[in-house]
Amino acid sequence: MLAGALPAQALAATSTTADGLSWSIRPGSTDAAQRSNFSYTLDPGATIQDTLVVTNLGSTPLDLAVYAADGVTSASGHLDLEPAATAAASVGSWFAAEAATITVQPGAAREVPFSLAVPADASPGDHVGGVVTSFVSAAAQGTVKLDRRLATRLNVRVAGEETIAMAISDVTVNYPAAWNPFAPVAPEVTYTVTNNGNVRALADENVDASGLLGAGAASGAVAELIPGGSSTRTVTLPGTWPIFAGNATVVLQPWSVAGSPGTEVTAAASTAAVPWGQLAVLLVVVVLAVILARRRARQARA
Repeated sequence: MLAGALPAQALAATSTTADGLSWSIRPGSTDAAQRSNFSYTLDPGATIQDTLVVTNLGSTPLDLAVYAADGVTSASGHLDLEPAATAAASVGSWFAAEAATITVQPGAAREVPFSLAVPADASPGDHVGGVVTSFVSAAAQGTVKLDRRLATRLNVRVAGEETIAMAISDVTVNYPAAWNPFAPVAPEVTYTVTNNGNVRALADENVDASGLLGAGAASGAVAELIPGGSSTRTVTLPGTWPIFAGNATVVLQPWSVAGSPGTEVTAAASTAAVPWGQLAVLLVVVVLAVILARRRARQARA
């Protein structure tokens, strides 16, 4: 369980469990104001020293493991961390705490010095993970262990050329059944966006769908994605008229988190959009016309 996952703004992340264990973590103070997370800009081959502060807010001694894990993007597009059993391959492997396990007494705060060593061959760009504190307890039967983790974000920008790029894939457009012939429908456009660059990035989003009789459009924002991260998004558009064919276009303008623009990307898709309501009205009109024609024919013969 990852408690208080990667707080981006709070100065101290706090975890409180059902059994009364409670602790907080934060970066150690520097000459500047307190930091919300660990963020560095470093050259390949550089090493830096820093401190994590762990405070026991509970009433019993607290035994914790301290390590770092690589960041990943969850299915919902949010930043998460690799499980404890997954060996770090990026920024998590650069981290080394002075003490891999610590005991913090009730009401006490403990500083945990650590080093961060960037490999000489580290690729330029953003490497994202988290500094983790972990409390592992056995369940009542002793066969299952519960890992309670509290982490704060770790961002390392390795000096070098930055690439700001996003890709759009798997665009689909879905028109719900339109049984009301006098009302437009709200199509849904679904697509996957991937950060193909080497820096953290977000994007301005513009999505539109059009048919033979009008179009709908919506704008929004793609939240921050780490390099290599993907997010699947669904955008519901204002009503359009599904007259046999519907087209959708997705346009993204990526930006680095520092505000530098990338190259705009566009993708499109089309689908059949059967106007069931209008067809039903047409069928009724045809049936009535046939009935009326037959009635007039009988009257003419009488």
